[in-house]
Amino acid sequence: MSTEPMATSVGQKSSFLQLWLHHPERARLRNVFFTIHLWTGAALGLYVFVMSVTGSLLVFRNHAPYSRAAVWLARLHTSLLAGETG
Repeated sequence: MSTEPMATSVGQKSSFLQLWLHHPERARLRNVFFTIHLWTGAALGLYVFVMSVTGSLLVFRNHAPYSRAAVWLARLHTSLLAGETG
């Protein structure tokens, strides 16, 4: 594909499909989808990270040195769920 702009008659706008195919970075819908995808992915990535770290703390709390965060998390886990095993 050439990098030249599309030839259109004077005053004529490119159709949405032509814009999407030749200059996708200019399409507003693409930018909206990109922004939604970016923030949804960042939020879900943060959620998975927090679940991984807290799960690891709960699993290895007996092997780790004394830590206030591990004790607090274990107490929270015990109070939210049904007893020691959940």
